[in-house]
Amino acid sequence: MKKFKMRLPSVNQAGAAIAALLLLCMGFQAYASYSQDQIAQKPKSAVLKVSGSDKEVAKLEVQTSRAGQVKGLSGRTKIEPNSGMLFPVQPAKLVQVWMKDVNFPLDILFVKDGTIFQVIENAPPCHTKKCPIYTSNGQVDTVIELQASSKIQPGTKIKITFIPSP
Repeated sequence: MKKFKMRLPSVNQAGAAIAALLLLCMGFQAYASYSQDQIAQKPKSAVLKVSGSDKEVAKLEVQTSRAGQVKGLSGRTKIEPNSGMLFPVQPAKLVQVWMKDVNFPLDILFVKDGTIFQVIENAPPCHTKKCPIYTSNGQVDTVIELQASSKIQPGTKIKITFIPSP
């Protein structure tokens, strides 16, 4: 009867296998991030209402990609009445906003857990290199920019309904 000798992989072979597995995982993660970023760049929309009311306050363009959030409303010539832009912030954090190359005044709403946390009213357009920076007074999970004079006040509870992309 023949005896079989069990051969274990060498340390170098085991190390190479672990390295290959790590590279495979990193490659998959990079692919997943790339795919999510491509999906995120597709514009989405939402409707903003004050909680307890069926009245629509604004239609919002949702910017989830980093590039879309950096650009925001910059460079646009106008904003339609009752419209604006929504920027999800995940995870919640302190947020800074500026009006560089925005051509019209805006109300900037900092939102946390469905409640208006802070409002910068009538933030003026800025076309210089040194634009004011507006910082949230605490961690927020959403920023909304609306046409100036929205009359929305801190403490207002809101409801955001996301509309799926076609």
